[in-house]
Amino acid sequence: MTTLKVGIIGTGLRHGTPGATGYGMAHAHAAGYEASPDAEIVAVADINPVALKAFCDEHNVPRGYSSADEMLANEELDIVSICLWPRLHAPMTIKVAEAGIKTGKPIRAIHCEKPMALTYGDAKRMVEVCDANNVLLTFNHMR
Repeated sequence: MTTLKVGIIGTGLRHGTPGATGYGMAHAHAAGYEASPDAEIVAVADINPVALKAFCDEHNVPRGYSSADEMLANEELDIVSICLWPRLHAPMTIKVAEAGIKTGKPIRAIHCEKPMALTYGDAKRMVEVCDANNVLLTFNHMR
């Protein structure tokens, strides 16, 4: 099987790290990808340069970007994990799903953190855009 190329948007600092403002769920996503022989994290994006560098160093990610737009334009990704604050789930999911059309590099799947969206309308739009672009949309629900 071909190795799936993974990108993660929103690395955060690992929970309990000085300066961390959230749980750092991207580290849990990374552990899952690292455990799979069929996936490789090839790029990540975060607006916080400290979190970005720490994540790349800890998980041996070759390329880090300061914006999701830059990562999507420069990488040929199969899967994108979205590990941002809930209010950003819908707009980022839509951006990633549509990115393949703009760049000619289709994304096969998006794995988004919970909750799906803040409104029912945003949730419906996420599904519509992913369906229209043939992108599998999944969510991280614990237990």
